[in-house]
Amino acid sequence: MKKHIFGIIGLFVLIGHPAVTAIAKIPAAIQKAAAPRRFALDVVALKDGKLAAGLTEADFELYEDGKKIPLRSLSYVQTASPKRLAVVFHDMSLWVKNVQRDKDDITAELIGLARLGIELAIMRLDSPGGLKVLQPFTRDEALIRKVTASALAKVGMDESFEDLGGRFMEAQRVEQNLLLSYYYTKRLRFENMVGGLMAAGCFLQGVPGRKSILLVSGGIPDLSSSSQIDIMRSADRSATMDAIHERARQTTTRSRLFDPFGLLKGESFEQSDQVLDRLVHFSNAQNISIYALDPGVFTKNVFMVSPDFARPELAESDSIQSEERAKEVQSLREVAEGTSGLLFRGAKKFEDLKNSLGADLEGYYELAFKSEGQKPDGTYHKIAVKTGRTDVDLRCRKGYREYTPEEAKKILLVSAYYSPDLFRDLPFEGLFIPFVNASGKFESWISLALPVEPLFIDGSRASSAVTTFSLFVWLRERAEGSKGIAFNIDIPVKMTDALRQALPNMSHIWSFFKGPEFAFKKTGYDVVYVLHDPQTGEIGGRSSALAVPDLRRADRGFVVSRVLGSTASNPQGKGEALALNPKSGTLDFNEVRFYPRVTNRFSAEDDAWVFLQVYLPFKKDKGSVSPQFAVVRQGSIPQELAGQIIVESWNAKTKIWSGICRLGLSPLARGEHVLRIIVPAEFGGNDLITEIGFYRGELE
Repeated sequence: MKKHIFGIIGLFVLIGHPAVTAIAKIPAAIQKAAAPRRFALDVVALKDGKLAAGLTEADFELYEDGKKIPLRSLSYVQTASPKRLAVVFHDMSLWVKNVQRDKDDITAELIGLARLGIELAIMRLDSPGGLKVLQPFTRDEALIRKVTASALAKVGMDESFEDLGGRFMEAQRVEQNLLLSYYYTKRLRFENMVGGLMAAGCFLQGVPGRKSILLVSGGIPDLSSSSQIDIMRSADRSATMDAIHERARQTTTRSRLFDPFGLLKGESFEQSDQVLDRLVHFSNAQNISIYALDPGVFTKNVFMVSPDFARPELAESDSIQSEERAKEVQSLREVAEGTSGLLFRGAKKFEDLKNSLGADLEGYYELAFKSEGQKPDGTYHKIAVKTGRTDVDLRCRKGYREYTPEEAKKILLVSAYYSPDLFRDLPFEGLFIPFVNASGKFESWISLALPVEPLFIDGSRASSAVTTFSLFVWLRERAEGSKGIAFNIDIPVKMTDALRQALPNMSHIWSFFKGPEFAFKKTGYDVVYVLHDPQTGEIGGRSSALAVPDLRRADRGFVVSRVLGSTASNPQGKGEALALNPKSGTLDFNEVRFYPRVTNRFSAEDDAWVFLQVYLPFKKDKGSVSPQFAVVRQGSIPQELAGQIIVESWNAKTKIWSGICRLGLSPLARGEHVLRIIVPAEFGGNDLITEIGFYRGELE
């Protein structure tokens, strides 16, 4: 069936919004009556390294916050078939060359787990991309071998931390010591690791019973590390370490770790171990055990001594580096043991891993109890289980935190921030456009495309009078992680009778809005979009790169923005320059109103319009700019495309030319194309060239 995005008969919806504010909030959820507060604690009981069978209630004693509490029931749970394990490769603390040398050994151990009947999901945790699911659960040895080889091919670091710090300083054009420079990189690694493990936990929510993650990592980044240069400059080792830890405390607080949207108000995190505690609490609430494999025998840690520092101070530097390495591994151990998992390291680690996971995933005892409290209090409660059997070893999570429904949703949103591409319950497409206004300031222009079929036709939203989505947008500086800008807006979709009848013939519902004005301090950002339906709890995430030109330092021309879209008549019919309309979220000028085509998909009957903003520092007069257009298709020579300027404006103060051009697409074949835009050079300089991909054809 042919579907339309827009047309004169109204087979589309364009939602405009007022200007948004930089305040993060989630609409209050409907509170349901509390069910009886019965809890279940999973306990692994081993005898001589194997599952201890035949235990009874008399073999267990249960303590909550130090007080003995009665067991309500005891049952043995045979792990559902198939047994499942999520394998997460953490690539941010290992040397690339050694990973490549030993990847076959690591792959062989994973194949061995599959032969024990365990299905593996393979994931990679990197920075800044977050967690990526490379392979869903499978026991197919060929698939596991192929995906693991691919994952390990991209795992690891190939720079010493002096090199990383120096590269950061050069990229940011700032004068600061290597401690501060490298610290930004290290903080990024820490944040992404914590957030990525949270996202892995969310990925496992559909797995029944006790859930397991195997984290392959050289350690959890320690936020108190310094560089060897700073250590060597200090004659007082104690003073140096004190300064490092103070820097860690200050930066951890400033970076808003674990809470990029400011949702978890009332909590502060002054030390990285507090953040790790929250990771343990989150994992325990989700019934997730984290096993950790430190491949240190095969793979050396990145924090190793460089021959460039072979000086008398080398022994002291090496001592501190060893201390930092020990901290990272100790943090790994605390997270594993705090979630009823284990840390495998040393010469027998693979043998221990195979034996322990084989026994742990066979089954466990479930101890049922009732909490002393009458309702969720949001606090963490310590749990301990003891046995009088001297021949049995017990292992369980060390506590639980009962999140309120609102807290659980907020935690889920934070997880989506760190790994947005992992969340696909709400599919959508987003577009962030930096728009230069008449005063030369950047305004945020955000567009959203909501696919009709999965969101409205296939679900219950078509029968609801109003569906209100919450969109969270975060711009994080690529070099400094959590530093950036955050805001959100509620997007109501009113389901009128006319809209309900039109849904089968629609492709998307579009939303446009003007966001806050920004003073961008950097040129490279990652844009994270998180869409949330508070009624269903579903979440969707997306991310994209954003390059913002520095208008203060520019000494050459460049294309600021180029956006494909459509036009309609402007009911206001006035305006001296192209400007964002705070009510409709569109770009207006005189009689023309421009809508971004978020999906860049056009039907065979459509023409296209393109909005351009170009910085031209040497342009002196108001004369027209004459952009040229061509279409590039793989395997074909570029095809010229006729373009007509519909409206244009020139700001002599900001040196910004803005224009909307109409493009006739009828000469083009159906399929994928690339639009090449060329702005002719000024005064003998180079032409300004930019490209946009688009599709022409049937919109199914």
